[in-house]
Amino acid sequence: MIKGPLMLNLITKTVDGSGGGLLSNAIGYIVDGRPSSRPMANHEEERRKAITSALRSGTRIICWDNVTGDLSSAALASVTTEPIWNDRILGRSSESSIPVTSSFVIVGNRPLLSDELRRRASLIAMKPKTANPEERSGFRHASLMGYVKRHRGDFVWAALVLALNWIQKGCPEPKHAPIIGSYEAYRYVIGGIIEVAS
Repeated sequence: MIKGPLMLNLITKTVDGSGGGLLSNAIGYIVDGRPSSRPMANHEEERRKAITSALRSGTRIICWDNVTGDLSSAALASVTTEPIWNDRILGRSSESSIPVTSSFVIVGNRPLLSDELRRRASLIAMKPKTANPEERSGFRHASLMGYVKRHRGDFVWAALVLALNWIQKGCPEPKHAPIIGSYEAYRYVIGGIIEVAS
């Protein structure tokens, strides 16, 4: 539905064990039927190759977990704003052009994104009110992933209902969503769905 680039989702945590990886895996399972977390390569050339491989595989969500420190990446900045990803095919002198239809997620303890990545990121901040969040108990669902796996169809149905509600109301443009350069279509669709559902 979004005819344009998707914003990078940054799940940032204040401390280890907050559940950022669990959240990204749950979303990945709902969207793709499987989690898609992977480590972030330290070198830009390896990041570029990893992006190409992931896009060629057709995965819908590409997630890098346990990202720490400073992060600057021309490849990641490009793939989150360009509709087509161009890269050389490994072992050949020819180039591959792949439509970018995936969503991108970074999970980490307060990673410091470069200016070019920060403006492309939608922030999801996890702030547990304890120094040892891995020791928490009393959750509504003892196993979040087990619950997600059992109810994946319900989650997909709920998302489709929200989207259909916006479509049936004529796809109105959002009135309160901030304007973000390069992400006009993203703002229009996601902002519209959320505002109509509110």
